[in-house]
Amino acid sequence: FVGLDWDQNQHLHPDERFLTMVETSIAPVNSLAQYFDTENSSLNPHNRGYGFYVYGTLPIFMVRYAGEWLDKTGYDEIHLVGRQLSAIMDLGTVVVVYLIATRLYRNRRLSLLAAAFASFSVLPIQLSHYFTVDTFTNFFGMLAFYFAVLVLPSRAEMGQGAEPAKVAPGDEEEAAGEAAGGAVVVEAADRDIAALEDSLTGWLKQEWKSVIPYALFGAALGMAMACKINAVLLAALLPGAVLVRFISQPREERDRWVFIYLRNLFIAAVVSVIFFRIFQPYAFSGPGFFGIIPNDRWMQNLRDLAAQSTGDVDFPPALQWARRPITFALQNMIIWGLGLPLGILAWAAFLWMGVRIFRSIRDPRGEWNQHLLLWGWTGVYFAYQSYNWTRSMRYQMLVYPTLAIIAAWAVFALWESQHDRRWKSARVPWLRVGAALVGVSVLALTFAWAFAFTRIYTRPVTRVAASRWIYQNVPGPVNLKIDTQNGQATQPVAFRSGYTLESEAAPLVLAFRPRQPGQLVSISFEHLGSLETDAGYKTLSLFIGQSPDDPNPLAMTTLSDEFIPDGDPRGKSYTAYFELPVPLEAGKTYYLSLSLPGSLRGVNLAGPLAAQILTEHGPISQSLPEPVDALRVGKLYRITFQPLKSGLLRQVVLDRVVDWEGRPETKTLRVSIADTIGNRMLASGEVESAFGALGDIRGESYTISFSQPVELEADHTYSVLIEQVDGPGALAIYGSKQANESSWDDALPVGLDGYNPYDYNYGVYRSDLNFEMYWDDNADKLNRFLSVLDQADYIFISSNRQWGTTTRVPERYPLTSEYYRQLLGCPAEREITWCYSVAQPGMFKGNLGYDLVAVFQSDPNLGSLRFNSQFAEEAFTVYDAPKVLIFKKTLAFDPDRVQQILGSVDLAKVRHITPRKATSYPADLMLPASRLAAQMAGGTWVELFRPDALTNRFPGLAAVIWYLAVALLGWVMYPFTRLALHGLPDRGYPFTRLVGLLGLAYLVWLLGSFTIPFTPLTITLVFAALLLANLGLAYSQRQALLKELRVRWKDILLVELL
Repeated sequence: FVGLDWDQNQHLHPDERFLTMVETSIAPVNSLAQYFDTENSSLNPHNRGYGFYVYGTLPIFMVRYAGEWLDKTGYDEIHLVGRQLSAIMDLGTVVVVYLIATRLYRNRRLSLLAAAFASFSVLPIQLSHYFTVDTFTNFFGMLAFYFAVLVLPSRAEMGQGAEPAKVAPGDEEEAAGEAAGGAVVVEAADRDIAALEDSLTGWLKQEWKSVIPYALFGAALGMAMACKINAVLLAALLPGAVLVRFISQPREERDRWVFIYLRNLFIAAVVSVIFFRIFQPYAFSGPGFFGIIPNDRWMQNLRDLAAQSTGDVDFPPALQWARRPITFALQNMIIWGLGLPLGILAWAAFLWMGVRIFRSIRDPRGEWNQHLLLWGWTGVYFAYQSYNWTRSMRYQMLVYPTLAIIAAWAVFALWESQHDRRWKSARVPWLRVGAALVGVSVLALTFAWAFAFTRIYTRPVTRVAASRWIYQNVPGPVNLKIDTQNGQATQPVAFRSGYTLESEAAPLVLAFRPRQPGQLVSISFEHLGSLETDAGYKTLSLFIGQSPDDPNPLAMTTLSDEFIPDGDPRGKSYTAYFELPVPLEAGKTYYLSLSLPGSLRGVNLAGPLAAQILTEHGPISQSLPEPVDALRVGKLYRITFQPLKSGLLRQVVLDRVVDWEGRPETKTLRVSIADTIGNRMLASGEVESAFGALGDIRGESYTISFSQPVELEADHTYSVLIEQVDGPGALAIYGSKQANESSWDDALPVGLDGYNPYDYNYGVYRSDLNFEMYWDDNADKLNRFLSVLDQADYIFISSNRQWGTTTRVPERYPLTSEYYRQLLGCPAEREITWCYSVAQPGMFKGNLGYDLVAVFQSDPNLGSLRFNSQFAEEAFTVYDAPKVLIFKKTLAFDPDRVQQILGSVDLAKVRHITPRKATSYPADLMLPASRLAAQMAGGTWVELFRPDALTNRFPGLAAVIWYLAVALLGWVMYPFTRLALHGLPDRGYPFTRLVGLLGLAYLVWLLGSFTIPFTPLTITLVFAALLLANLGLAYSQRQALLKELRVRWKDILLVELL
């Protein structure tokens, strides 16, 4: 329960966000008839606008009704209820782990250790902080496992004495109690069975108490499936338990139990279907309880989900699984999900348990029947999930509890092994000492890892921390500098986006200077939206002139449409083409004039404008000033604000101010602060300038200082008043422009402290700049990259979703991969993912004119000791601890250089492949950049083996040296060859040279496969290793070798002569 509201109501987990929206949409029903009415039930997500719903409904029912009881059903409330229930489910799983271990091994200390291992496992701790279905599934799944374990034969039935794990004093009573009768639910199975009726109808009358654990298993299974449908795999546990029980019985009793077992299994199946029908009602068509025909919409949802999970689709989240080895889930589980100490112990114990199972398998009453269900489920389920395309450790949740039990068993089994006759007489009980050390150290280290991990929930999530930094350090259009008790704070204030062009108003004039000479082809508008919905077509006129009021423009064109918004309220995008290209000179000022004759209410312009210019190097897109609510003489701009902190306002900084029309006359701009409630003017200041666009089309920054500071009170309402006092032209005020990576990721900054940063009109950081990293790499995407990099002041990378996935398929994303490498300055010999995982400000030097200025990374930590979790699978960090990187444009930014760098990528080699089809080798047969750099760094063949060496200058000498080298290699390898070919009369001596050559070459090649460079030193070290190994083999065969040399020296000499 530490850090329950870890994301401060930002809803940063996408699955949880979706479930929260579903929860706030569904509503309790008034009757059972309504509950089972699939087409009309208010609890059915399909009926509340969510046509694609693949989660179980039991968790959302539990959370919704708990929210109703607690009166916490709002969007910012219900997810916290869900997180609390998720944590409770995880605690319930820990209790069930204790029960399972106790039933299997009858050792309360072992059970407590297993429960402790389960409670300190990091992945379940993480998932218990999310309102998702995983912990719900795990609880009911393990409950089903427990009831399956109750079906296994007990100690009394097996006639077994103390098991190896039975070491704790005080447990004898418990074992004796079981021997006297066992648990109630298996009481019938613990009695001696009386003679059954000879007829086949005997099973209808006998042992009905034995059905209890079967029915309970069915109930738990049905509820687990109603949480997550793939929990159906748990159904195999009960037949497995019955099979173990059946084999463990005396042969003379088996026939009498067959039909009882079949009856009980049938009842369990029926109960599971009933509970699934109750708690996943909309998997069926209804409308009543007995309407059990599968729901077509639900089935189609599952089919669509299965298609997405194959990886053979264009689904961005699937990219993270490209080229993942089959061991990926195991690696992440051991290092991150369980932690190295528990992960290593659990899987070592799994192997040891497997050995003991196979050693005892021939004995019907051996210890195998105690372990097999636990071991078999763990191995089979883990292998199944590891083989699937999506190799997430989250999908292995149903074996985390069983691995905890297996690890605890190993500790106590090692302790009990001291009784073995090989160790019993030892003066020091080393096995018990080792078992105690292993148990205590693994438990302590696992607790330490869990404690380190939970530290991420004691501090603000990185996206929130980064957002607060952005609000303080990334300028908005209007920035209030407030001196507080804790130092100066910045409060950015918005300037209205969008410009309304009306027929009776003066034309909108925008001055611009082409970067390169060329021909103007068209002007593009990101958004044009009519202020009327039924006024018919409007005509937008565009003129290109050499002065603001040029009576003889160079060119003109028109754009006619109804301009009715569709989807985006700001309108659709349009492009106006000139009939003839307009010649433009680099650096000369031109003027774009826009007017709207004959319209009643006008058209709203919003978002970026751009001029498409055809240059000698190809087409470019040059940004023009973005439409905002510009100031003219006589127009007063007012916006209200509430200070976040009390303090003294001394300055107001306008980040960028420009005269759109580029007129050289001086203008005066006044900024005032007023008390909105009291309607009192508190302070005023002015700045005079021509407000020209020098280095930036948005102008320069200006600071207005007040003669007397203004005392502001937190949460009191004030107004900023801005007006152009005199002078010609139209003044536009801009803030910084930031670029986000993709529509698939959470944008920065998040809304905090009353800010809505992306409001269409008053968003402080409203920006349409988006790289759309998942789009295919092509010429259009290249132009998009160049345009975004040209316009942006900052690049916000809010997680590893993009740089950690697109770069895994460089055949499809060569441009994107090169962009990431050059943005950060990642060396060619390094993987891009490695560079971004370790990146900190100042560590690398980028080549695109942006510097990494801030990193927000929340790693698990023990004091100053931090564990960089960015190397884990994406889902382990992307929700609650994503790494946020912020890049800032520098004066070194050169659009031509950027175009040269990114334009050098050969887009003709792009291969559109799905993640699944991205094999272990590049589809274009080209080495990745890091591998190519390593190959080139290793030197050429000539550099490795010099042409002027004696062996290359004198062939005869080379032949002698070659013979001696091969002979020496053969003699060195002969002890190995002699063992491998012992059945041959000559012991394989004629083949020893070939074995030596192959062995040396193979081992050197194998090292190369692990990126160890191929050099003469490598060859020498491998030869030395072979020499040492064969010296050991020769020593063990010394008598036979000496004898062979005395007896067969003539044969050896003959082989050498041949």
